[in-house]
Amino acid sequence: MRSSRRRSLRSDAWPQHGWRAPLYRSHRTAAAAGIRAALWVALASIFFVLAGWPSADVAFSLVAVVIGLGATTPNPQGFTKVALIAAPITAVLAGILEFLILDGVTEFPLLALALAPFIIGAAVAKTWPHPIVSALGRFSLIFILVILSPSNPQSYDPNSFLFTVLFLCAGIGSLLAAQLLVPPASGESRQSWLLASVRRELDHVLSRRDRRWAPHEAMFRDAARIGHLAAAKTASPRHGAVLREAHASFDQAATIRMCHAGLARVAGGAGSDVVTAARTALSARDPQRIREVAHGLAGTPQARDALVVAGIVIEAAARHAVEPSVEQAA
Repeated sequence: MRSSRRRSLRSDAWPQHGWRAPLYRSHRTAAAAGIRAALWVALASIFFVLAGWPSADVAFSLVAVVIGLGATTPNPQGFTKVALIAAPITAVLAGILEFLILDGVTEFPLLALALAPFIIGAAVAKTWPHPIVSALGRFSLIFILVILSPSNPQSYDPNSFLFTVLFLCAGIGSLLAAQLLVPPASGESRQSWLLASVRRELDHVLSRRDRRWAPHEAMFRDAARIGHLAAAKTASPRHGAVLREAHASFDQAATIRMCHAGLARVAGGAGSDVVTAARTALSARDPQRIREVAHGLAGTPQARDALVVAGIVIEAAARHAVEPSVEQAA
């Protein structure tokens, strides 16, 4: 076995199956987040234009940085609140560094040595497991360089320092006000969009669009979507029910895809009558029709057993979907 693996690695031939690891991306969620981000930038820019400040370009650029970093978190508004807390804390640290530790030093090596403990401390805080401490460390890495503005020679101008801190806090405050006016999509909305896509793809599980992925690749993509659903945390008691429904749907889809792929190999190719009948039964998710097709595959036990398993999985998922509605009606 090991020698065959070594020969395969040393040969120039590509593997028989080039497996991919597709990640799920919700286009609706991305579009909603993009529209909201554009509105936040527009509202913040209106604030700066009406304020008429001559040197607000740095603060406005940091607004875009905070929006971009917040887009990678489940709660962009909470991320902005942490940034607003981190701004005065970082301003105090930058003031200590510039006016107490350096205090007029013009040599750039000394500036770099004095800055190193602050950068290292912020980097360590960034790796902290607590999310608030980690966010404070991430913002400190950005804000301390913006406020300090290292140069050679360093200008020790208190007015420039105060204006930079003022514009920084004002920019993040304007972003938070914009997010209060146009709030991010709630966890319930994102969860409902994801669940709708799960149901829609299950209804078209063997369509031409779905068959661009191999069964194992589609399973990897569905596992990534479970992560998206779990990240959309809500206070609603339906959160667990949504995850259970998604798991049941993914189990059905994986079973149907693997059965169809196995039938195409075992029962005479993808164009045979048996495979066509099985594909129709699997697409309809009808356990009775799946059993009828399975009985007609007496000569191919492997395909028959696969269809029997598919019928059991689909029937169990359908029974699980009916039971919660019965309990709610009671």
